[in-house]
Order: sequence, then C-alpha cells, then structure tokens
Amino acid sequence: MMRQGMRHVRIAGRGWYFSTDPEDLYDGWHRTEMLDLALGDPQAMDALRQLHFETHPTAVLHPWDNHEVLSELRGLIHSGRICMIAADQLDATDFPPITPPKLSGAAWWAENEGKYPNSTSLETLSTAFGLKVKSFIAALKAAGATVTIEATRRHKTRAFIMHYAWLVAKGEIAPKKVPVLEGLDIIWDHGNLKASRRGAQEMVKLFRMAHIAALSSNHIVGNAIDMDISWSGTLKVKNAKDKEEAIGPPRSGAKNTALHKVGASYKVYKLIKDPPDDPHWSHDGK
Repeated sequence: MMRQGMRHVRIAGRGWYFSTDPEDLYDGWHRTEMLDLALGDPQAMDALRQLHFETHPTAVLHPWDNHEVLSELRGLIHSGRICMIAADQLDATDFPPITPPKLSGAAWWAENEGKYPNSTSLETLSTAFGLKVKSFIAALKAAGATVTIEATRRHKTRAFIMHYAWLVAKGEIAPKKVPVLEGLDIIWDHGNLKASRRGAQEMVKLFRMAHIAALSSNHIVGNAIDMDISWSGTLKVKNAKDKEEAIGPPRSGAKNTALHKVGASYKVYKLIKDPPDDPHWSHDGK
C-alpha cells in the first residue's frame, strides 16, 4: 500500500489516514459516518479542516462550520478523491501505537461500547422466567404471529455507564463523584465541568437514551424481555391453560390488551406506563 500524501487524524480514539493518492487502498474503510465522531473533538476537526483546505485551495479556511467541512469530506471520499484508511490496516511498525481514550465522550464510546453488549438470547434469561417466555413465544409462533426479540438480559456495566452518563450530562452528579466500577476504565472528570458534561452528553446521544437507565432492573437480572409481536387477520393463540383465544386488532403486542391477558396466563406480563415502553414484558409487569 502506498502512503504518499497521507494526513493522520484521530477519530473515535483510533488512527485514520486520509490519502489523496488514487493508488492507495481503503479496503472497506471508507465509511463516511465515522467522520461524525470527530465532532466535539477540536484536534480531529482541526486536522479535517486543514485537509479540506488542502483539497480545496480556493476555500476560505475558518468560516466553514464543522458540519460543512464534514459534508465536503464525505463528498471527496465518495468520489474517490481521498481515501479513509484505518491505521491498523497499515504496517504497525510505521506508526506510533494509539492509546485508547479514557476520557468519557464519543471517542470512548466508539472504542469501548462494544465490550458491554446486551443479549438477545432467551438462554440468558433467568431460568424460571425464561421457561415462561419460551412457552408464550411458542404459542404465539404456533398461531402464526411474528415475534422479534430486541433485548433480553442487559449488561450490568452497560447500565452503569448509561446511568452515570445521564447524571453527569444533566448536572445531577459531579463528574468526580461518579463511583469507580472495577474493570471499567473511564475518566468522567475532564478537568472542567463544561467539558465533562459535554463528554457525558455525547455518550447519552450515542446510546440513544430518552431517560435515565436503572442500575438494577428486571432486564439486568434476566426477568424481562423486549420483543415486538405482530400478526395479520385474527390470531388464534392458546393461553397457558390450552384454551384458544381469538385476538383481533390492534395487531400489535404493544397495544392489544387481549394479548396482554394471554401473556399474563403464562406469567409474562406487559409493562403498561405513560410514556409507553412498547416492547417491554417482564415477570411482574415492571
């Protein structure tokens, strides 16, 4: 791989090389959505802005805002005028090692979020609740319903990260007061409150949080499942007593109270609250 005309920039805690040489290969590392992770990182944006200026000599360097610069760079990548190459695709001896980020924020999220995945497997549910869920789902599928599992057991560390990202972002806890969790390498206190809250808010956004995550919940102990249930026509499903129930519209597991009663017969209870949590079922309706 040729390395002429490359500019190094750190995005999401890892090294990327933007090459203007058409002979360079990117081998799939041309995903322009990665550029979004540079937002909020002044050093990354400064390097990208300089790259933009070098590829557009007549452009005015400073007045362009971050989104305009990223938009232009996406166009250059899609047109093949520049390539976006991950550092680990190049010879590691050619470049200094990259230290994973520890400060909370978009870079930390991109580097570490995948270490703490939620499960979608029924096998990770608690034994007692798992058997009830399997029986309920088997009855639904036998009746012709479509069941899509979104989440079962939630990762405890993931819930911890989400919980405190929310509290720091909303100013409900001082960054330095966030408790230490063994095995979790993250720094919430950036040295000033504004930067700390901004880093936490980036993570709240990336987690797509609409409200605070609980530190302890039915999902964490394996007593809850998020699933989407749908069907066409009239669903003739058997309850736990082997009695067939005819379920009409609305044809959604989230809204149909008759189906909720069938689930309750299996001791799988639909959560009812305002605002709604459409896919959520649990061992106690919470």
